[in-house]
Amino acid sequence: MKHRIPLLIALLFICAAATSACDSDPDDAAAASATSGPGETGDGDGGDPVVSCDPGAQSGCVCDNGYIGSKTCSEAGDSYGDCVCETCTPNCTGLSCGGDGCGGSCGVCFGDDICASGKCKSNAQCPIEGTGKLLGDQIKNVTFTGAHALPLELHSLCGETKAVWLTLVAGWCTACTTLAPSFQAIHEQFIEEDVEWLLVVGDDGGYKPADWNYAKHYHGSKGYPESWPYVADPGFDGLIDAVQLLDAQGSLYLPAHLILGPDMSIQFISSQETGELDAMAVLQTLL
Repeated sequence: MKHRIPLLIALLFICAAATSACDSDPDDAAAASATSGPGETGDGDGGDPVVSCDPGAQSGCVCDNGYIGSKTCSEAGDSYGDCVCETCTPNCTGLSCGGDGCGGSCGVCFGDDICASGKCKSNAQCPIEGTGKLLGDQIKNVTFTGAHALPLELHSLCGETKAVWLTLVAGWCTACTTLAPSFQAIHEQFIEEDVEWLLVVGDDGGYKPADWNYAKHYHGSKGYPESWPYVADPGFDGLIDAVQLLDAQGSLYLPAHLILGPDMSIQFISSQETGELDAMAVLQTLL
């Protein structure tokens, strides 16, 4: 997508989309061209598309019962296996909103209320539509997809923590992999603090919008701990709509960091001129 260009955060690892040899993470790269679906590339002769995927990577699929299953890429990277649909019993006990654990819903909240831990709560402190996209503004609510396709409302964290640290990554971004250990070291440094961490996966290794299965694969393969949960924001469309992440040329530099205050105010947006030390300094002021 035209707004994807990897970012140099702290080290001089620069990946220029579609031109550099470091376009794709060797663990996550998949052939990318004009395609008709995730993980597929044209076969060059006008015939049916040929699947090209990361060996062992999982992708979401829809089961006959409407729930979300998963399929795994073959060792040769040329096909996906059958959709695996585990038996799932929806559970909405004590829940008035959010997911039922099987890809379904336990209900929705209305007006300015937001779903937090299965309950609708007032969101008066954090306007659902936000106040703007720049530093100091309150971010609008963004709905991510977390584990087992369960929705995660960004505003569910409103008033629940002193700070929210979001790191944006993609499978094709080599710098995202190279810098992952340093990001995890920062997380470890603040692990006892009142901070919520989200690893936001936007694209897979083939520049396709990521689903929650791919986000899970990325999270595990890069060594991120359970205390730093993953979510999928396909194509980063949700955050791009909510925050001024793109530069004047319409490019998004990855990896990127975003820090929010307890009222969902935008406290830090990474850029080419800022790095993790700047983000850590902002985080310290919120704690």
